[in-house]
Amino acid sequence: PSRPVPDEIGRLIDTFNQMISRLENSFESMKRFTADASHELRSPLANMQSTLEVALGQPREPDEYRSAMASLNEEVGRLRHIVADLLLLARADSGKVPFQLEPVRLDILAGEVVESFSERANALGAHLEMAPAPAVVIPGDERWLRQLVLNLVDNAVRFSIGAEAQHAAAGGVRVTVWVEGQLAFLAVDDDGPGIPESDLERVFERFFRSDAARTRLVDGGAGLGLAICAWIVREHGGTIRAVNRPAGGTRMILAMPRSSSQPQ
Repeated sequence: PSRPVPDEIGRLIDTFNQMISRLENSFESMKRFTADASHELRSPLANMQSTLEVALGQPREPDEYRSAMASLNEEVGRLRHIVADLLLLARADSGKVPFQLEPVRLDILAGEVVESFSERANALGAHLEMAPAPAVVIPGDERWLRQLVLNLVDNAVRFSIGAEAQHAAAGGVRVTVWVEGQLAFLAVDDDGPGIPESDLERVFERFFRSDAARTRLVDGGAGLGLAICAWIVREHGGTIRAVNRPAGGTRMILAMPRSSSQPQ
């Protein structure tokens, strides 16, 4: 218990209490992470077991076996993706992911991601585009910055799928890059269902998916992509946040320090 008198012993007690509180929060976070990871891994494993049991239950035609194998292949791919993200976050927590900072043209990098992802976005029924952008140089690791933009674009496209019924301009994803003072900004807008206001601060937590996301995403995302985005942004000394657009949909906005030397 805290002492009513603010003497040296009282300050020491307060320090111990704060330390214990931080440890309790860490333990609770680890328990939630373990439970969530177990849940995410259990689902594809259960699907694989069910598919195998049905396929092996009785003799079947070759086409039926091929269909079962295709289903298993999808679930294995999902498992590999979840495990890869888990390993990455574990390495990030331990500080074992190297970052090599060098000048990176954020506008060019974003344009390349949009160009490479456009075909997949069109196949999924979403229109992906990038607004004209000025030349912007930031100090960063190009590999991880590319992963950051790719995760944001992929997330926006998946949320925009089938959104036509909600508003007329639905189904579109737009990437915008601009500068303000010494900061470079990148925003990704989608025409999805938006995020409940109470969840906006939590979307970057590991395994967190709002109810809208759980009913929206048909591919069963594990809720790790935005957590990886937040980690990459922090490592670059930037910030990232999610806001709901007045016209509908969500905007992800990241701000990064600009390089001291900018292209002319």
